[in-house]
Amino acid sequence: MLKQIKVNDRITVLQSKSGLLNSTLVEYDDAIIVVDTLLLPAEINELNEIVKSYSKPLAYILNTHYHSDHCYGNSVLKQENTVVIAHELAMNTLLSERNMLRKGRKVEVDKLKVKPPNVSFSDEYILDSKWGIRILHTPGHTPDSSVVILEDKVLLLWVIQF
Repeated sequence: MLKQIKVNDRITVLQSKSGLLNSTLVEYDDAIIVVDTLLLPAEINELNEIVKSYSKPLAYILNTHYHSDHCYGNSVLKQENTVVIAHELAMNTLLSERNMLRKGRKVEVDKLKVKPPNVSFSDEYILDSKWGIRILHTPGHTPDSSVVILEDKVLLLWVIQF
């Protein structure tokens, strides 16, 4: 079961049972935005049910990077008009991860499970003023790593825990 942590009236962090993975849900008057979509099927399905419970369309999925544990749920959550946004190196990161996990075998991405983003960017992506969201390329953990900055002065990023 996902632990729900309310940051404020609009932002909820959904933490995986392991405590190592987060997805963030941002509510607007007429839509929802999700940042990162988890890895385990049961948690992805639970996240999907939570998104649906808002009875608002999922406008955007923003991925902070394209490791499986941040993007595997994209295809489950994505609705007809949902736009997935990630850095232009996203699919390279996913392929590198898959090749690392399966050493010695060249791996193709299962395009039914993980699809490329609808929109990609190089340095910065700004959603129109309605959303008040900036996505900045911040390579480090992966070449495509990004942070999401919300107008609420909330910074969403992936932090490695030791």
